[in-house]
Amino acid sequence: MPPDALWYATVTRDGKDFTGKKRPGKRRTKAVANGLRRLCERANIPYRPPHSLRHSHVVYALQRAKTIGDLKAISQNVMHEDITVTNKIYGGLPNETLEARISGLTAPNSLTSIIDVDAFADAIVERLRSGEDPDNVIENGGLEKTEGTFQ
Repeated sequence: MPPDALWYATVTRDGKDFTGKKRPGKRRTKAVANGLRRLCERANIPYRPPHSLRHSHVVYALQRAKTIGDLKAISQNVMHEDITVTNKIYGGLPNETLEARISGLTAPNSLTSIIDVDAFADAIVERLRSGEDPDNVIENGGLEKTEGTFQ
């Protein structure tokens, strides 16, 4: 989809082609809800309103995000002004997820047991000082260790 497309794909009534519309239809909310209601009935599952599907999509993506770049992509995909909006709406983690993530920070196989964190931080600072674009450093911050140093 082009960058200026709606967050959802607009397709023809037969579902075989994209319409290319860049503005939503006037009665889209009712049309989408009715279409989902029919789809749920055909699949013999309880009805799920459009917003609950959007919410599930965002939560699923956020739980798999690994970088700030991932978070930016998710936020832009749902047409939020910036990631703070996405975080405000969807940022809370379920208790079991929060517990697992916090526990994982001190697990034996965590980043701190694999690399020298100070050297890693120094390498990132050096990349920023050398004039590298901060967004690139954040998004592609993974540094490779070569001969005891980070590149």
